[in-house]
Amino acid sequence: MLLRASDGHSVAVNTVALKMANITAATSAPPSGVIERDEYGEPSGTFRESAMALVEQVVPQLTEQERLNVMRTAIDAINKAGITSVFDAWVGAPDIVAYRTLEAQNELSIRVRAALAYGYGDLFAVDTPFVYEQQLKDREALSGDRFTLAAVKLFIDGVLEGETAALVSPYLHKSGYRGELTYPQAELNKIVANLANNDLQVYTHAVGDGGVRVILNAFEFAEQAHGRKDLRHHISHLQLIHPDDHGRFAELNVVANFQALWAVPDDWVIQLNLPVVGLDRVHRMYPIASIAESGAMLVGGSDWNVSSLNPLDAIEVAVLRHDWQANDALTNDELSQLDVLNRSERVDLDTMLKAYTINAAWSMHQEALTGSLTPGKRADIVVLSDDLFAIPPQLISTVKVEKTFIDGQLVYQR
Repeated sequence: MLLRASDGHSVAVNTVALKMANITAATSAPPSGVIERDEYGEPSGTFRESAMALVEQVVPQLTEQERLNVMRTAIDAINKAGITSVFDAWVGAPDIVAYRTLEAQNELSIRVRAALAYGYGDLFAVDTPFVYEQQLKDREALSGDRFTLAAVKLFIDGVLEGETAALVSPYLHKSGYRGELTYPQAELNKIVANLANNDLQVYTHAVGDGGVRVILNAFEFAEQAHGRKDLRHHISHLQLIHPDDHGRFAELNVVANFQALWAVPDDWVIQLNLPVVGLDRVHRMYPIASIAESGAMLVGGSDWNVSSLNPLDAIEVAVLRHDWQANDALTNDELSQLDVLNRSERVDLDTMLKAYTINAAWSMHQEALTGSLTPGKRADIVVLSDDLFAIPPQLISTVKVEKTFIDGQLVYQR
């Protein structure tokens, strides 16, 4: 048995799986990985980051047909959520085959811009270096009308709940410990500069303010090495950004991709993050308003299937910064009784609608096709049950998607 944590950064296995994978007290953790152990040094069954691969290798792999069926189910869910374009931030060769197969069969009822998992290193590689390089070489031939392969995904650090996110200042419970960077700064600079020199958009996972800083440094290095290119690099998640780095997103033309749904004072933040990073840093989490006010390009993402796919859930949280499910039946006065995560980082509805429409289209290099209802564009249209500007903000997440169109064709009706 193998159980995945919902954040995707750790797994737990039973004794049978440990035996199948030949994991013992003598097994060393790989670079950027953690094998949790009991007081006797024996593996306890929890594996974090790159160590997950040690036990994942004994899990049966999806067949090509199973992958297609899973993808069909995902596309149905995406259409139902009123989403017409997605940035698939982490794909490998089998995913590309599945996308191309569905497009050839006229079953790809979404637009997909895909980031190929970086093919080198110890963490989160999907393909062998040879296959990775071949996919990059063939990326134009592998792309179609609705599927585009034009980016590469890099993981910069881990996650705060696993204490593997990279921080500028140390964690409180481990003297001098600042988390884990996937790549040293000099190596990351070379990787990003090489990708940019080959006209590849770089899409990154960065959670801690230390991780955010090193990837901003790498984008700056690449620009100094090869000049500014219109690549629209992404940094996704952004749970912590050091205030000194707020202005650098706009300066470097880097997209700030927030998962606004996470900007609530839930158990993850209060029980897992607060004890190890302290109140000051919790008060800086998910600085959506600060980044928007800095002039940066703000887009909204979900990190699905880690959390809800529904943009309306995340939009409501960005506006109110509290539990989007607990507030549905509350009056405006009663809302003041709910806990809020960083009231000063609330943004208005218009800001978030742009983050999920025209800004997101721009970040995917498809602003000439989608993102606004404009003559000449592709008629990707979502019809909602209510006017979002005419209802109390705590009801945004209760609004239903009535219809979804792509290229003017109905792909979902409630």
